[in-house]
Amino acid sequence: MEKLIRYNNENIIFYYFIGDPDQKEEWIIDSEKKVIRIKCADNYESLPMKTYRSLEYAFKNHFDEIEGVFKTDDDIDLDLDLLYKNLCKNSELEYFGNPVIVRNEYMSSWHFGKCEDANINITPQQVPISHYCSGGGYYINKKNLHRILEMKDVFTSNIFEDVCTGIALNSIGIYPDNGIDIRNMGCVWK
Repeated sequence: MEKLIRYNNENIIFYYFIGDPDQKEEWIIDSEKKVIRIKCADNYESLPMKTYRSLEYAFKNHFDEIEGVFKTDDDIDLDLDLLYKNLCKNSELEYFGNPVIVRNEYMSSWHFGKCEDANINITPQQVPISHYCSGGGYYINKKNLHRILEMKDVFTSNIFEDVCTGIALNSIGIYPDNGIDIRNMGCVWK
């Protein structure tokens, strides 16, 4: 389950995203439970598309209300007051989180034991040269959402959603801001 946090100058609202490839609607919204069911698979190997679909939801349904999107994993505890203050202070930045620089491609086994697909679950996956924010949490300024959504193929080319987001942004000249540490912004890993 992914979290999408949207905020404006008055509040901060978060949603949990759950994938359901069999539903007819693109999105089913349960505002009371803060859950949005999106039409896509909900397993580790589908996280890139789930993230893409979550960003698509934000763009199509909340673009005029938001400054940006802060995406976190479901194993992150948030201090929403502290996060809100820091997002307001840094909302003009294009992309930030926990930056990672991959200078040389390598094969990763990070996903081993997490995937439903038995073959993917035991096959190392390539991490290409990129600058990205590790998946725990990252911010994307709203002005870049439409540009990311034009690169759907990036989100089908790699198993690691945070890497896909970074690759999409890198391709348009956007790299993580290294001056922000989200642990100081109210994000704590469980």
